[in-house]
Amino acid sequence: METLGDVGILGANAYFWPATGYFVLPGSGPDDKLIVDAKTMGPDHLPAHGHCSLFSYELSIAGERLIVDSGVEEYEPGPWRDFWRSTRAHNTVVVDGAERSEIWAAFRVGQMTRLLDSSFLQQPSSALFVGMHRGFVGQKIPTPHRRFIIALMLRRWIVIDEVLGTGTHTLESFIHFAPGVDCRVEDGVVSLRSASCDMRLYPLFENSSTGAGVKCVKGQTEPIQGWYAPEFGKTFPNPVVELSLSSTLPARVAYLIAPAGQRCESWRFQIAESSASVRIEIAIDSANGTAVEHFDLKSLASFPALRGNSPAPFH
Repeated sequence: METLGDVGILGANAYFWPATGYFVLPGSGPDDKLIVDAKTMGPDHLPAHGHCSLFSYELSIAGERLIVDSGVEEYEPGPWRDFWRSTRAHNTVVVDGAERSEIWAAFRVGQMTRLLDSSFLQQPSSALFVGMHRGFVGQKIPTPHRRFIIALMLRRWIVIDEVLGTGTHTLESFIHFAPGVDCRVEDGVVSLRSASCDMRLYPLFENSSTGAGVKCVKGQTEPIQGWYAPEFGKTFPNPVVELSLSSTLPARVAYLIAPAGQRCESWRFQIAESSASVRIEIAIDSANGTAVEHFDLKSLASFPALRGNSPAPFH
């Protein structure tokens, strides 16, 4: 069995700017970098410029941006302004089409989700970010969302989204790629090619009640999706991968991003949790064998609904 720890040191150290809420995970290349947004929309008294971007991220490989934030093209109220601020315009998860926070007009914000906890762990051959937020606007019974983002050697990245709670819900995970990326879906695997990058995205679904879907959209207008605004007044169509499933909760949707040449045959993960700790194990099967990595970290903040108590009110 190959151990990822045997193949070298993972780039520079992961780091965190507490004043900004951004975490940075290195990659195995000198210009590989993944930046995670782990901040609230803004101060409670002035969230007007905030977007529903909690736990979204951007990824650059060899200095080239592969996964991007949609940006913002205008401040005029209307469907486009709503899109730029929405949860689905970011690289994160939506449950039942609901927003992370209540947004309307050009700069209005009502109820906001709450960040419950976030942390990261650096190891010689890997780095991990983990965060949890309280749920989505308008839910009578909240569905907390916990996200794990993992950087591994050999330019491999993993995102695991865990949606907690009860009942049957529709989960959607969005991944927005730079406009120059060619995106194709074949047999459930996503091929991603750019001028200097040839990658594959391997989805993985757990506890899917009615099957799962993988598709790529670009330049869509009804509903608006697949648009990138690098600055005011400029928009370009860009490919967006949508992973979806309808499932009873708890449920997980995850994906592995890896170079096409590695020919990953399958991958899997296991999360074992106690009251004091969380252990995550990752295994990736390829022609070169099975690579394994694991993480041990303290448990994140607990949530009342998970202990059988009444959920706390949405703030």
